[in-house]
Formats: sequence, C-alpha cells, structure tokens
Amino acid sequence: MENGHPFVVIKDVNKIRVLFVTILACVILTFYVSFFVKQAIVYSHFFYIPILLAGVWYHRKAVYVALFLGSIHILATYFFMVASFTDTMATVERMIFFVAVAYVVGVISEKEAKVRDAYQVLVVKRRAEEELRKKEEKYRSLVESTDDSVYLVDMDCRYLFMNEKHLSRLGLTSDQFQGRAYGDFHSAGDAKRFADKINHTFETGTSVQHEYRDSERKCYLKTLSPVRDPKTGMVTAVTVISKDITWLKRTEKELRETRDYLDNVIASSADTITVVDMNGIVRDWNKSAEGIMGYRADEVIGTSNRRFFAEPEEADRIMERVQREGEINNHRTLVLRKDGKPVHISMSAALLKDKNGVPIGTVRVSRDITKEVELEERIKEERDNLNLIFESMADGVYLFSEDYEVEFMNKVLRDKFGDQVGRICYKVFHDREESCPLCKYSEVMKGKTVRWEWHSRRTNKTYDLIETPLKNIDGSISKLTMFRDITEWKRAEDALRASEKQLREIFESMTDGVYLVSEDYKVAFMNRVLREEFGDQVGRICHRVFHGREEPCPRCKHPEVIKGKTVRWEWYSRRMNKTYDLIETPLRNIDGSISKLTIFRDVTEQKRAEEEIRKLNRELELQVVDLEEVTRMKTEFLSLTSHELRTPMTPMKAQLEMLQEGYKGKMSEEQKESIVVVLRNLTRLNNLIEDILDISRMEAGRIMIYFESMSINDAVKEAIIMQEPFAEEKGLKIRARFAELPTIIGDAERLRQVIGNLINNAIKFSEKSSEVVVETRRVGGNVLFSITDNGIGISKEDKEKLFKPFSQIDTSMGREHGGSGLGLAIAKGIIQAHNGEIWVKSGLGKGATFYFSIPINQKIVEKDAPYIG
Repeated sequence: MENGHPFVVIKDVNKIRVLFVTILACVILTFYVSFFVKQAIVYSHFFYIPILLAGVWYHRKAVYVALFLGSIHILATYFFMVASFTDTMATVERMIFFVAVAYVVGVISEKEAKVRDAYQVLVVKRRAEEELRKKEEKYRSLVESTDDSVYLVDMDCRYLFMNEKHLSRLGLTSDQFQGRAYGDFHSAGDAKRFADKINHTFETGTSVQHEYRDSERKCYLKTLSPVRDPKTGMVTAVTVISKDITWLKRTEKELRETRDYLDNVIASSADTITVVDMNGIVRDWNKSAEGIMGYRADEVIGTSNRRFFAEPEEADRIMERVQREGEINNHRTLVLRKDGKPVHISMSAALLKDKNGVPIGTVRVSRDITKEVELEERIKEERDNLNLIFESMADGVYLFSEDYEVEFMNKVLRDKFGDQVGRICYKVFHDREESCPLCKYSEVMKGKTVRWEWHSRRTNKTYDLIETPLKNIDGSISKLTMFRDITEWKRAEDALRASEKQLREIFESMTDGVYLVSEDYKVAFMNRVLREEFGDQVGRICHRVFHGREEPCPRCKHPEVIKGKTVRWEWYSRRMNKTYDLIETPLRNIDGSISKLTIFRDVTEQKRAEEEIRKLNRELELQVVDLEEVTRMKTEFLSLTSHELRTPMTPMKAQLEMLQEGYKGKMSEEQKESIVVVLRNLTRLNNLIEDILDISRMEAGRIMIYFESMSINDAVKEAIIMQEPFAEEKGLKIRARFAELPTIIGDAERLRQVIGNLINNAIKFSEKSSEVVVETRRVGGNVLFSITDNGIGISKEDKEKLFKPFSQIDTSMGREHGGSGLGLAIAKGIIQAHNGEIWVKSGLGKGATFYFSIPINQKIVEKDAPYIG
C-alpha cells in the first residue's frame, strides 16, 4: 500500500542501512574474536539482532540473513580456531537455530503485516467510498438544483439517469424511465438525429451541441459530453444537458426588431444625427444631414468636421465643451451648406465611451432653426417698433419680468421716476422691500388683463393702470403696464366733465383709436386714428360703421357697458383683415346719460406673432413626446440586456467553484489565485448588472418598495458590519453615534442598500488610517442619517451631477476606486420613494457629509420607486 510514496522509499533505505551495519558489525565481531582472541566465547548471541530486524522488516527473507551469519560463524570457528568435532556440530546446530528463529519471526511478522495492510486497505477504501458518496451527493444536488434537463444515456440511447427537471418534462416518475430509450418518448426523426449525435460523441470522445425544437415549438440547446472510464479512458456514457432557450430566441428576435426599428428611426429622423470621433473626424452621417447640409455621406465620412462651421474654431470649442461637461444641449451655432448658404442650427451633443469608459467620440443631434432665428429677429424688430410706440405715448409704460425686475420704462416714466431699468419694481414705485398687497402680479401672470387705480403717497398722485401679460420669445411672461397719471383728472373731475373739448383733445392725442357711442348706438366721437382708418362716421350707427350690420352684433358689449361694466375684448374685422384690442367703459355725460367709451388698438401683428409662437410650442411638444418614447425603449433595452448578461453567470460561477474545490483535479496555487480573481470580478459584474436593473426598473417605474415597521438604527448597524472588512483593509475606523429613534415605516432592505452604498463611498474616498463618522438623529417628524468622511471632497460643479445615473465626479478617480456611477442615483430613487430627501455638503479638500431624511409616520404600502431625473 505504501509503494511509490517518497517517505516510504526513504524509510526503506534507512532500514537497509541499519540492517547492513548490524550484519557488518556481527561479521567484524566474529573475525575479531576468532582470529585475534582465539576464544570460543558465546558472541553469536549478537547475531539475533540483525536476524530479528530482518524478520520484522522483511519477513521470511530473514532466513537468508540467518544462513549468511550462520555460514560466517561456521567458517570463523572452523578455520581460525582449533575446534573439536563437538564444537563444529554445536556451531552447525546454532546455525540451524538461527534459521529456525528467522523463519518463525518472519512468518509471524508477515501475517501481522498482512493483517495491518488489510486494515489499511479497508480504511482507505472506506474513505474513498465516503469521498465518492459526498461527491455523488454534491453532483446530484447540483444537477437537481439546475433549471436545465440533465440525463445520462448509453451507446444505445437508453436512459441511465434523469434529474427531476427532465422527469417533469417527460411526465414520468423516478422509476418509469429505467431501461427505456430516447426513442420511446420522441419521434422517429428526433430519435435518429439524437442517435447520430450520441454515436459521434462515442466515436470522437468530444462534446457536441445542437438546437432542438419539440412538438410545442419550444427550443432547447442540447450539450452532449462524453463520460470516460477513469482506468481505461474509454467513453462509457454520454451526459446530456438540455437548456430551454425559447425565451432567449424570442428575445433575440425582439432585440433584432428593436435594433432595426431604432435604425429606421435614426434614418428617418428629421434632425441631423452625426458621429464625430475624438480627432474631429466624421464617422456617421444620416439622411437628414444630407438634406440639410447638401453633402452625401460618402463625401463627409472620414473628413474633419471643421469644414462645416462658419468659424472652423467653433468645432474645437464644441469638442472641448463636450469633453469637459459630458454633454451640451441646444447649443446654437452657424454652419455652411455645400452651396455656401449659412444655416442656423441648434445642436445637442453627448460623449461616447467604450466599455472601459474611455471617450471615443461624440454623437450630435442638430436641428435647422434658421426660420426660428429669422422669426425671432422679426419679433425683436417688432418689439423695438413697439418700444418706439411706447416712447411716443403720453401714458407711462413699463415692463417687468417674472422676478419683478424692470425691463423697460418709456420717456414719461423715466422723466417722473428716473431710469430704473434693472431694479425691482416695488422698490422703484412703492419704496418697499416686499411686493405690494394690492399688486396684480399673480392675476396678470395667469393671463388676465387688469385695470385699476393706484394712489402714490410718495408723489401724492393717482394713476390709472392697465396691466396685461406679454409672452416673450423664450416663452417667459412679462407684465406690461400702461401707467396713466389721472391725478389732475381726479381733482378736476367736474371741470373735465364740463370740458368736452379738452377731453376730445386728449383722445385726439392718443395713439390708440378712441370712439364714443351713445345709449342708442350712435357714434358721438371718433379720434384722429379712427377717422384716418374708417373715415369720419360721427352721427352714424356704430354696428353699421364697424360691422356693416343693420342690427347690433351678437358679441356687442354695449348693453353691459351701459349698465356700468368695463369690458376688454378682441374683435377681428373681416373687412380690414385686422384684429383689434378693445377696452370699453361707461362714461357719464353732463346730462346724466351714459355713453360707451371705446379704446381701439390694432393688435394684428402681435396676434400673428403669438400664433407663430404657439405653433413653435406645439412642434416642441411633439419632439418631447418622441424623446420620451426613445427613453422608454432605452430603458427596456437596458433591462433585457442586463437579464441576458446575468443568465450565463450562474453556470460560470458554479463551474469555477467546482474547479476551486478540486472536483476537476488538483490545481496549483497560481491557478487557485486566478480563479479567486475571476470569481471576484464575476461578483462585481453581478453587482453592476443589479445596479443597471435597478436603474432600468426605476425608469420604467417597476421597482417595488415594501413598507413595514423597521428600526433605522438596526439597518445602519447591519450595513456597518457588512462594510467593516473593507474599512479594515484600508486601516479605517467606523465610529457610530446612534440617537434613540422610534420605529419607522420603510423598506429595510432598500434602506440598508442606500446606507451600505454611502458607507462604501466614504471608505473608498477617505485617506488611509482615518475615521468615518456615522450618525442618526431625529429632526422634527423625520429621522436623519448622516455620514462624514475626510476625503478629497466634492466641488460645486460636481454636486450638480452627483446623483445622476452613470455620473462620477472624477473619471480618473472613479476608475481607481471602481464603481458604475449608479449607486447614488439608485439611492436617490429609493429615498424619494420613501418621501424623503438626500443631499450632500462638501467642498474640495474638506471631506464630505451625505445626509438623507425620512418621515417617521407613513402608510404601510407597496409602491414603485420614482424615475430618477
């Protein structure tokens, strides 16, 4: 049993040396006593030492040692001593006794050795059987736990073994397949093809794969592997692993269809889509780009993109900005068509990276906005004209933005209040630090036109204000106010009422059309503006003058105004093809009768501009819908891809663990270390896939949050325990301060994920042998978690992209410490799903403190995590 073992070989050599020395000593002693001493002393008792050693070690072979020593003894006694016949016979008898002792000891030792060897063989056999049983149980457990069908067949395609999955597929029990063949459960054609594969495996001794579809059109991938006899190396059976790939095939088809759809979307896009590498060379050029720029793809691809810009340096500035910021949106610039015609474009660009995160180029989506720019210029020109009109008006006019900042004041107001453009309106007109209680800002910003009076205590004057919303080019709203000083009119109302002439002169000086209609619809007055446009129609019926009707208009506000109501409305004149803004108010005459005073303003061009702006807004809304659809498709693609990446990882990991445990044979230390590295990276890849799945689920609104009673302190403690090995590797200490907190309603597993991610980030970016401080507190109706490190800190610019998916604040450092850039984005989504907030306080070189707070009292529900914007 011990043959071949190095230690046994060394031990046998030592036995031979000891036996040789003892025999040599006995021989020397024999010749010394016989030759030199000439004595017949009983020195032969020493001969038993090598005889007994030989008997114990070499069993019956000890007889040869006894014969050798006996012969030496006889020779020495006979030749070197004067011995009698009696002495000679005694010597022969002693030799015979030596042989007898050697034989007896050898036989006894041989029997004892056989018993001992038999026992050792039994022990080794039992150990081998136990190891074989454990391996068989492990293999059986592995085979039974897989979702794939696994079975064993012989050369005749008869089943030798089936796992539960395959028994279930065939609808059999564990004792119904014994002795039955593959053809008993499949068609003749399938059985023939399977037999061919089995014969090929037996003949070549190699594995083979093929796809198979059953009668239900399900697709399976079969892997046939030979099973060899460990002694002879002959193939004795074939293992078949049948994997259901129906869903995979369906997914591959859907992915191909999705890819074709995206290609069609890009090809049919109305916007130009181009790809430019890091050297500024065009690598892709879609059909829309050909239409807008006039260049074919084969004329452009492979050339520098500098040639298309009116200023070639603009190409370098765009590339630098994309590299610096990662993306740009709605960047306006001027490019040149092939025919030299300038084209205004709005460009959005994003950085393209390879799988290692190395930038390889930019993708750019550009839209022709030449018409928009021309429209904006026309609107600006019209606005300038409007400002000129305002400048010539006798009324004060000013304009202020949504944040109360004065944008324009005409000459009348500048003369009264000075040039206050850029200042806050309520500070200018009311000398207040807050908006006025009577201010109509909120009403006007909702689209309402308001007319009211305001008395200024500072100037002791009264003003008549007409305030209306004005939509700007960028879509923002400004408030336009016509500011009329009516102080004197108020003070001398009786005199003004008696001075119709003075009133007429005022109307005549106005740039807006003004007319006066009596209770019986007769025109009593028309100012110069209306006379020039409609002719002098005083004394005629108003609805005949302005509408060519014999009866009052259905929309006429005359009855309302005569009852004392002031009305503002728009009227479109088909005859003039113009739109007018009308302000109609009651005017009490000297005789007590009521007339209708109408201010008549031509707003035709303004309406056309507003309609054009509304049209542009509708186009932008349609484009937003298209972008949302692309985002949805991207989310589904990420989810499908992540699931497919994870599918092969489970068998890979199982095979590596089997190699690591020695099931495939003994490995060297270097091989073991390589397997550890691969397993660690598989775990890292799995974590990355989980992060991508979480992000895609959040974007699709499919990640569930399960709310139940929990302790935030317990979640923090568990997260710290999981992160302590990483802290110890870096020599960091995690110090925790826990406040007494009530139980909250939340998802403990998801919150533990957030806390663990924040602690792991703090460990990554902290200096060695430093300290990370974790703290929980109660703030009002919320629990507050914070973690502070003394790492490199975060700049103000990086904070803005900190919680965005796939964003890392420092690319080089992100690569050094690893990570997908998804952790904080997922954390934000989970905290938002808990109706909480997450934020950071930091500065470069000052470390960082991350916080999140969660309400204590929430309902126990299940809901989706929100999309991360």
